[in-house]
Amino acid sequence: MHGVIINADVQIGKNCIINTNSVIEHGVKIKDHTHISTGVIINGETNIGSKVFIGSGSVISNNIKIEDSCIVGSGLNVKSNLKKKSIIK
Repeated sequence: MHGVIINADVQIGKNCIINTNSVIEHGVKIKDHTHISTGVIINGETNIGSKVFIGSGSVISNNIKIEDSCIVGSGLNVKSNLKKKSIIK
């Protein structure tokens, strides 16, 4: 989408949405069927599983692992790993 920045060595799976003004930093891996909402910042070396939703304006810290089928609400700062099917609001 418009205004997205994707930096070096990023891997993005199939059927993903990277929405307007999001930033995907170096070495990030995003698996299939994941939705990165508007204005999200994903910092370096983070791994995002499949079928994950990250809400608008959220910031994911460096070296975080978000496992499959997680939901991260809008405007959150994620500073620790999330296990499969975690929901944070």
